[in-house]
Amino acid sequence: MLQKSREEQLLAEIRQLRHQVAQLTTDKKVFEAQQKLLKSFVAIARAPTQGTVLRHFLQQTLSLAVDMTQADKGSLFLIDAMGQVEDAILSRQIVESPEDFRLYSKVIDKGLAGWVRQHKQIGLIADTMLDDRWLSIPEHPYTARSVLCVPILKGQEILGILTLLHPQAFHFGQESIQFIRALADQMSIVVENAQLYSRLRAYSQTLNAELEKGQQIQINFLPTQLPQPAGWELATFFQPARQVAGDFYDVFELSAHQVGFIIADVCDKGVGAALFMGLFRSLIRIFSGQTNLDGLDFQTQILHQFLGETEQDHWDTEGYYSVHLNALRAIRLTNDYIAINHGDLAMFATLFFGVFDPTTGNLTYINSGHEALLL
Repeated sequence: MLQKSREEQLLAEIRQLRHQVAQLTTDKKVFEAQQKLLKSFVAIARAPTQGTVLRHFLQQTLSLAVDMTQADKGSLFLIDAMGQVEDAILSRQIVESPEDFRLYSKVIDKGLAGWVRQHKQIGLIADTMLDDRWLSIPEHPYTARSVLCVPILKGQEILGILTLLHPQAFHFGQESIQFIRALADQMSIVVENAQLYSRLRAYSQTLNAELEKGQQIQINFLPTQLPQPAGWELATFFQPARQVAGDFYDVFELSAHQVGFIIADVCDKGVGAALFMGLFRSLIRIFSGQTNLDGLDFQTQILHQFLGETEQDHWDTEGYYSVHLNALRAIRLTNDYIAINHGDLAMFATLFFGVFDPTTGNLTYINSGHEALLL
């Protein structure tokens, strides 16, 4: 009796030892898998271009699962918010045709992958000949007998479905399930980050396209042709700090053959500054009494009446000093308009506005907090 009890104890210890060895083997596989994923992350981070980062992540994840479970082949489907296949990676195929995607949708709806998507748990088919969850597709040349299907989850949200296939029945067992379950969290991080990067990249591309349009619009605000009074040469150079910015210049003709020119900088950078740049530029042109804009004539007298100014405010409307003073008065009017209508945005501009007489070489100017001009 004592001998039998001792034998049973030894057998129990052996079974426990086997279990521990199996667990250590699984833990070792998980550790090796994590190392491979980490190397993949580092390699991608060092890559000069990340245009294929999403597929690289997914391909690495799928290859890792296939290698660790000794599967024959596998697939990884990304699932969108509507439960449909958003993208697909195959272990032995790079490019998928529209026919392939129609096949994937069919599998997601009716096959084992559909069951896993619905129940959000691992699906194991030991033998496809004995399990009605397996969907046989006549036009598909590959015959699988053992299948392991794993949901990639973030909480209760399903991000993707990993399917591993083998032509021999009963290939996948509890050891494979243990390994895949331990690896699933790591895979979820990979898939989630890859999807986030893909969406961010798409958003960034859209934003860059819009900024390019904004830059072109802003450039169109700048004068394409400069006045060239006899005996003088006018030239400009413009290089914004970003795609769109608040820096701008302008050169335009005033009455009595005078020339107005502006060098300005709206506070801050980017889209907001660019929008105010267009507003400042337009207000100064209008309020300064610009007499010609692409063939359209402006009557200075009508402008003064619109602003409610009296003859005393702009005496001798055709005189030399009046042309200069009326133009410079545009700065006060622009400032008042911005303060009254947009003061809550705390946007402002520093600028230099000069009115130049090509005949005499005289320059009348106002400097509103801008850098001093070199003359």
